[in-house]
Amino acid sequence: MNTVQANKSVIRQNILCVARKQFLKKGYKDTSMRSIARLSGVSLGNIYNYYKDKDEIFRTVLAPLLDAFEQLMARHNSEECLSLEVFEKDFYLQTFIDDFMLIFKSFRSEMKLLLLGAEGSSLESFKEKFIDQQTQMSLNYMDAMRKKFPHINCDVSEFFIHINCSWMMTVLCEIVSHKELNENDIERFLTEYFTFTTAGWKQVMKV
Repeated sequence: MNTVQANKSVIRQNILCVARKQFLKKGYKDTSMRSIARLSGVSLGNIYNYYKDKDEIFRTVLAPLLDAFEQLMARHNSEECLSLEVFEKDFYLQTFIDDFMLIFKSFRSEMKLLLLGAEGSSLESFKEKFIDQQTQMSLNYMDAMRKKFPHINCDVSEFFIHINCSWMMTVLCEIVSHKELNENDIERFLTEYFTFTTAGWKQVMKV
């Protein structure tokens, strides 16, 4: 990387750092490109040489969280989890808890921004899209479980699955809304939540 490229990289990262702080403080809607430019020491005209618009900066700030979300949900609906042991083995329960705790430990502030502060951005409908995506992934998972274990009950209504995915999103929103919760509080709650839902699914699917 030559000097010019290195300088551009530094400026780009500085813009992101400033923008992140402003987004976390004010949310997307009340953060302006003018304030990002001023606080990062980049002229308003020049900042567009680095990012197309405020929305691109916002998505770049949240990209690591979005990637982590996608990878987590893919793992939880993967072939590895096409097993009746997910209802019996503590290993699977602890894996679910650990995966979500890692996201909270790494991206708690960004998660609050995404779920509660994205109004006006291209990510403002993330919650609804996430619920729809997870509903479809869960339906596909049920279909795969039906084929692999025909003796269990996988005849679960799409609306019930949708409600459960919506419940998960509500859980995430509630956690990030309560800043008084420490990591131990969150882990305790997630343990209670996943223990409860696992037992419920076990009963519904007659495992």
